[in-house]
Amino acid sequence: MKESYSFPETHWSVLLNRDTKDRQKCLEELASKYWKPVYRVAILAGCNKEQAEDFTQELFLTLLRQPQILDKIDPSKGRFRTYLIKILKNIQKDDYKRKHAQKRIHDKEMLSLNFSGREEEGFFIQDNKIGESLFEEKWQAMFNSTWLQTLRGISLDQIAQSLAQDKQKEIKIAILKKSLFENKKNIEIMEELSLDKDFVCRQIKKMQEIYLFYLQQNIAETVSSEEYLEIEVSELMALL
Repeated sequence: MKESYSFPETHWSVLLNRDTKDRQKCLEELASKYWKPVYRVAILAGCNKEQAEDFTQELFLTLLRQPQILDKIDPSKGRFRTYLIKILKNIQKDDYKRKHAQKRIHDKEMLSLNFSGREEEGFFIQDNKIGESLFEEKWQAMFNSTWLQTLRGISLDQIAQSLAQDKQKEIKIAILKKSLFENKKNIEIMEELSLDKDFVCRQIKKMQEIYLFYLQQNIAETVSSEEYLEIEVSELMALL
């Protein structure tokens, strides 16, 4: 698998090309991959399920309807997911302003904390700088964690497709899941699946290599150049 690896045309390169016909298709694909992390970040921000769904929908519909927003993005200054979080924040702030347009806050330093209605409306901080300092780290951590889960699921699906004609497909995938996702030891996998020791050891090494290949390919699609790939892989792998 390593020998056939090549750095793919990234989402960034497609998204930033105003003339490409693939831009819309790329946005639709990104929406299908990124919606879950965005949704979970919205929940973390205090939205109820209905609000989180609405904000997530609005974010991707905004990009699909106004792709020119991407023309101002500089990939060297941040990852795509960072921009998604910024857009989500703006959507939430705009929603807050619409709902509280009639309210006046006389003290500029005052914080508006809606603790009593948190489950229904979330809680918002009037001072933007304070809000960013409090939530940025948690939002990023939640997004990264969910994004990694999404990437792992996509990679696992790709492996299943590549093994479609393999009679040992189910066993190989079971070995991979137990070793990589459940952190099972070789002897535990052997006993649980009633398999030979040598076979389990060989398959663990082989399947992990295949899995890491697909995972790296999927991560590569989300960074602007190959030089950022190692950093991105390292940061995401640290979450495991």
